[in-house]
Amino acid sequence: MAREDLHFRLRIPEDLKKKVEAAAEANGQSMTAEMVARLNQSFDVPVSLPEDLLARISLYADRQGRSANDEILRLLEREYPAQWELVDRMEHLANLLATLASGKADERINQFVTDMQETVQGIVSGRIKGVDEAVRDEVASLWSQYKNRLEEIEYDNQQAQYALDEEEERIQRLTGGTEKFADPRPPEPNQLSDKIFLQNVIPARAIAEIVERIRQGDLDAAADVVRRLPKEEIARRVRFEQLPIEAQYRLRDEEQPMRGEDPFEFTKGS
Repeated sequence: MAREDLHFRLRIPEDLKKKVEAAAEANGQSMTAEMVARLNQSFDVPVSLPEDLLARISLYADRQGRSANDEILRLLEREYPAQWELVDRMEHLANLLATLASGKADERINQFVTDMQETVQGIVSGRIKGVDEAVRDEVASLWSQYKNRLEEIEYDNQQAQYALDEEEERIQRLTGGTEKFADPRPPEPNQLSDKIFLQNVIPARAIAEIVERIRQGDLDAAADVVRRLPKEEIARRVRFEQLPIEAQYRLRDEEQPMRGEDPFEFTKGS
């Protein structure tokens, strides 16, 4: 029986031939099948982004240490999330519970809290499939009743769902959106929080010396104090300040005050 496939001789550069051979071996098929598959793919019309839009995405991605492709995929994954199967989600939470019970990784408490929030929201929104509608309605009712209580948890639901980076979080606080600009605004000054951060990160004696040098008008001496700061110790303190507030209290072996509770109440009247 005659074959319908067209046969012809093809000459390709040696370096390209080696690439095709490697790809074919990795994909478990012949070189001919590999080349045919890649040729077919070349006829699929990819999404073409306007050059100015791609340039803006590339600038933002580079500023965040990501490639333009990674940034595009990150944004698309946010807007088109995969739905979850109920059984798979419950298994995932069971594995987290097992890890917590074993006491091997206390820091995963934060991950458990986040995943639990996402699971409840997924049941209510319909993202998790395979849930009986009566059960979904009951969970939705419970979620409505306890929403205010859940919102007291430090891990903000929206941040957990959308995985905003630091620049996105800042612009969201300002505008409510997540716009990304080629020339971003400088960080907004906050005299109180900036002062507390410096006090927690830089040793008190170093701060006092820097202030004194600046008061004397000796900026070079103030800069020299900064250069002499112990870099590893400063980096350790910065990493601690970047932890969620619950983790900071746990590491200090302290109990976190409840919202609305006056942490200085015990000093009153003494």
